[in-house]
Amino acid sequence: MSTMTLSATPGTILYGISLERQAGGLVYTPVMRRGICSHDLPDIAAQRFRAQLGAFGPDLVILQFGKNEAGWDRYTLQKHLSGIHWMASNLKAACPDAVLLLFGPGPRINTWANPPTVFPSIFEMNRAQRQLAERGTAVWFDSFTALGGEAGFKDMTSRGLVMSDYVHLTVQGGDILGDIFVDALLEAYGEWLLDECCL
Repeated sequence: MSTMTLSATPGTILYGISLERQAGGLVYTPVMRRGICSHDLPDIAAQRFRAQLGAFGPDLVILQFGKNEAGWDRYTLQKHLSGIHWMASNLKAACPDAVLLLFGPGPRINTWANPPTVFPSIFEMNRAQRQLAERGTAVWFDSFTALGGEAGFKDMTSRGLVMSDYVHLTVQGGDILGDIFVDALLEAYGEWLLDECCL
């Protein structure tokens, strides 16, 4: 058994810590802070972030932002994209060959609306993230469509796969989305391998 001590100056915000054994193969590291929005990313010290990211050396970084921001009363698309651009530029500087994958926001139902419907900002964010992917800034996964859009999401809620807040997936719902995502990722990888072999 190993022990470790972390120390930081007063006021330091810890966004995440990764402890793992690098034995080769696929290594998955979830580094997250609940409730963070993409517009919070530029508050991170860029030089230190680049140094840590460079030391870690990821091949793929997956960002999932949007659902929290959709219900934020001060949301703007400009603020949403500011964090994504910040991540893309710092990732490029630290790890030029790494890929940024934007995991687009799935449905979030505005339960205050009559009738309850998806926040319009969800569509706006997905459209903007898709455009970033088309320009080569990132790769984009359409989790909104993967979950069946608004109707599919409401159906998942009635089946206990989405929490009653109409925002968060349950563990079982997350497993379903995870399976869909992995299938799409492996299919894209298979197509890339075919393209590489045929060159």
